Amino acid sequence: MGLSEFLLKQYVRLVLKPRRAEKRRQSPADYFLWQLETSFVLFSQLPNLDLRNKRVLEIGCGLGGRSCWLAANGPAEVVAIDVNGPEIDRARELATGYFPNTNNLTFVHTTEDAKSDIGEFDVVLLIDSLEHVLSPTKVLKLAYSYARPGARVYFTTCGWYHHAGSHTGIPFVNLFFSDETILNFIRWQVSQPGYVPSMWDSDPPTLRWEGIYDLRDRPGEYLNKVTIGQMNKLVRYSTFSRGTLHVLGFRNAKLRWLNLLARIPWIQEIVHGCVVGEFVK
Repeated sequence: MGLSEFLLKQYVRLVLKPRRAEKRRQSPADYFLWQLETSFVLFSQLPNLDLRNKRVLEIGCGLGGRSCWLAANGPAEVVAIDVNGPEIDRARELATGYFPNTNNLTFVHTTEDAKSDIGEFDVVLLIDSLEHVLSPTKVLKLAYSYARPGARVYFTTCGWYHHAGSHTGIPFVNLFFSDETILNFIRWQVSQPGYVPSMWDSDPPTLRWEGIYDLRDRPGEYLNKVTIGQMNKLVRYSTFSRGTLHVLGFRNAKLRWLNLLARIPWIQEIVHGCVVGEFVK
């Protein structure tokens, strides 16, 4: 074990409070309900969003909690798509269980290589998924192809240097440690006797993390390490008639004093709460 891995282990042990197992989102139903509970706040951050009587597409819907919230808030129709077939099947089950009378929501399993025959939409959404696609440019072009003239397209995400950008649960870990060190730490962590597996873990949990040294290859949820600077270029060179990138500050009252820093280039790569892309076709 190298010095950097030793320091990371000590940091987690001594500085971060251990997660209580009962508070972890361990099942698909838990995660689905968490998506439902947090959707109002999330969608309130999208400027000019109007769902009333609209045809809405969610690209990368996952387990469908956001999709169900959308369907319950005024659109004529919501179509939710994802390349993960098992998650689409589970989303249908969860939606039926919690929203048995919803008749304006359809889940569709799609592929990365071809546009599905599902028509055009008034609103197209990529919610917390842009950082997980192989090519942000290609997924925005896909969103453009599904949008009818005058439609609004949104993405929400965080930059790679955001405190949660590494998706490891350890704030800013990727600012101070290499991917190799972080992944070695994860392999050690999930092998400990007291580790409680989550819904994303393999059996055994270590199996998921074998053979990788770059967080881009994080199994089950690829990370492209997209930065705010790169998102600005996505907006600048997009094929939409108009596009705006909104770098939002923190909603937490204890952190709002930092929000002035979220307006400063370079510093905002680290200090921001959320990034919203807004486009008009």
